[in-house]
Amino acid sequence: MTVPQETGRQEGTREPRRNDVLQHVIALIGDHGIDGMTMRQVAHATGLSTGTINYHFGNKRGLVLAALASRSEEHTSELQSH
Repeated sequence: MTVPQETGRQEGTREPRRNDVLQHVIALIGDHGIDGMTMRQVAHATGLSTGTINYHFGNKRGLVLAALASRSEEHTSELQSH
């Protein structure tokens, strides 16, 4: 999955962009495992710098926790809609 790079800050795009990053993280965890996934891989997959990712998520642990929480919320929403 390719994520287009942003060309400046746009209002209303933060949440969709965050979701794109988290989807890439989930895919990388699936491919490499949590321990095998690197922040450089995330940066390459998303087109963001590692500094930008660290700024928004703190570190790898924060990024993984955010990705797992995102997946949990998705599954909860699916279960509630049935």
